[in-house]
Amino acid sequence: MPSQHSSPQNIYDDPVFHAGYKALRQQDTGLNGALEVPALLAQLPDLCGLAVLDLGCGFGDFARHARTRGAAGVVAVDVSASMLAEARRLRTC
Repeated sequence: MPSQHSSPQNIYDDPVFHAGYKALRQQDTGLNGALEVPALLAQLPDLCGLAVLDLGCGFGDFARHARTRGAAGVVAVDVSASMLAEARRLRTC
């Protein structure tokens, strides 16, 4: 449950929600890892040389994938400061 100080418009910045969401999204065996991500990636065209805009980038998974697939440039945007901070951290790992 979100803490008292979180904004319902940006629940992803609530520390409790953020931690739970992160654990859920980063499992390879969950619905996202086992079904959603492979299905999405299979639909992508060749990204080599393209400019990519990732709106609602979350942890930046798609943005990082686009770079590994040869995108010329990737801009990742998210309303959540916590999600962007994690995306930046993962980018440098």
